[in-house]
Amino acid sequence: MTVPGKITCLAVGNTIMGDDGIGQALLELVQDRGPAGVDYVDGAIAGLELLGEFQDAERLLVLDAVAGPGVPGEAVRLEGADIRRFIPQNVSPHQVGLMDLFGAARLLNDEPDELVVVGVVAEKIELEVGLTETARSGLEAAAQLALDQLAAWTSGPAGADVEAADADCTARGDGTAGADGAAGADVPAQSSGPAAPEPPSPSATSTQSSVNSRP
Repeated sequence: MTVPGKITCLAVGNTIMGDDGIGQALLELVQDRGPAGVDYVDGAIAGLELLGEFQDAERLLVLDAVAGPGVPGEAVRLEGADIRRFIPQNVSPHQVGLMDLFGAARLLNDEPDELVVVGVVAEKIELEVGLTETARSGLEAAAQLALDQLAAWTSGPAGADVEAADADCTARGDGTAGADGAAGADVPAQSSGPAAPEPPSPSATSTQSSVNSRP
């Protein structure tokens, strides 16, 4: 069941298959510099065991090696149909499980509201510990793409902070609210109508009476 507001950053890959360990290398960079309130998960090659991560997250960022677009070493951000296009099942064994996760979550009608994949185009995926220098060259740029995505998800809708500040100013009446706010609440209210005439002095009343009494 999707947990409202839950954001998960999930790395997948196999660290003994060369550039297939790109996801874990990215997770190390992103987790150290990423926002609080995000679940950072190293999914390794768990496959369908990670279905719960897909079901629970409202927004899911997957870190992984990708097959394109672009050349090896290029940082890539994927969403929508491009995810299936550039993470083919034959790139590495663990990605069969990743595609199964996408399909299973959709079949159960319990997939994340937003799903984004960030990675680096792999150069060589074979039995070997460690990334190629080509893959390493794209890690920093890919990490920044991931951090930007997480920042966008955790900061809320554009303008929300400004609206909240305006509402707070209005509630406090601190002088920064608009004309309809509570600013100036401590100033005595003044009537906007015409000023009431001053009562006539006794001499003026006496003169007026004598004028009216003349024949």
